[in-house]
Amino acid sequence: MKYRLMLIGATLIWGSSFVMMKDMTALVSPAWLIATRFLTGASIMLAITWKRRSLWIDRGYLKAAALLSTVYGFAWYVQTVGLVFTTPGKNAFLTATYCVIVPFAAWLLFRRPPARSFVAAGLALLGIGLISLDSGLSVNVGDALTLLCAVLYALQIVLYARYSKGRDPLVLTGMQFVGVGAINLAIACLTETPPTWGVLDLSDWASLSYLIVMCTVVAIVLQGVGQKHIPAPTAALLLSLESVFGAGFSVALGAEELTVRIAVGFAVVFGAILVSELGGGREGPSDEVGGGRKGRPEA
Repeated sequence: MKYRLMLIGATLIWGSSFVMMKDMTALVSPAWLIATRFLTGASIMLAITWKRRSLWIDRGYLKAAALLSTVYGFAWYVQTVGLVFTTPGKNAFLTATYCVIVPFAAWLLFRRPPARSFVAAGLALLGIGLISLDSGLSVNVGDALTLLCAVLYALQIVLYARYSKGRDPLVLTGMQFVGVGAINLAIACLTETPPTWGVLDLSDWASLSYLIVMCTVVAIVLQGVGQKHIPAPTAALLLSLESVFGAGFSVALGAEELTVRIAVGFAVVFGAILVSELGGGREGPSDEVGGGRKGRPEA
């Protein structure tokens, strides 16, 4: 249960940040914002794992981190660029479609998950749609980029379930931060104008600090540790609660009203989680992803 609570905690933190991210992209361009978040986060993770610093140059860790951070880095970039061109609600919904993609990705790459994973994912998508979408269902470039991001997130979740086995999740997370930050720094230098940090006021710096410490370091560490011990389809379903909490914060802050449609959406999402958990037993991550292979993963 504690690992499920870790994933829920991560989504709670991320759900609080959608509007904040939208505001920050008006001040700092997407790739620069992501590079700043993840390279600063990497330095924090290196300090936390300093006693295990030899693992940061371990060949197996380097190969796993290179693969994971490449997928993760581009996922973050296209999601953030997509947020510039669409609404936070649609961005949250379309990102959360990875909960439907993950069971199919796991099936394609490793083995078929239980049937309940597909049923639960479909229910979750329906509930998130009720929460996040209004009558405006047109698709623009921001929506298309966000859908691409969902595919990349799904791939990262499935690959992490495979390559985190036998590895320290804190070290692997920190190494992913380096890769994500480096990829986005390269994109930023090639395609974006450097930000004018002097225009940020105290509240902007507070928001950036929250994005770095809570939404990057704390939330992704919770995700990495929790996801290591939970099957990928179940992890994806729990991580989709990000959009539920995002809508909940909007309601709590008065940015949107609690309508019958949103309330029904909440109920459907939580019903999806119950479907996923019923009959699940005490499965480890290898029960559903990786064909039941044990021990140190191939890298």
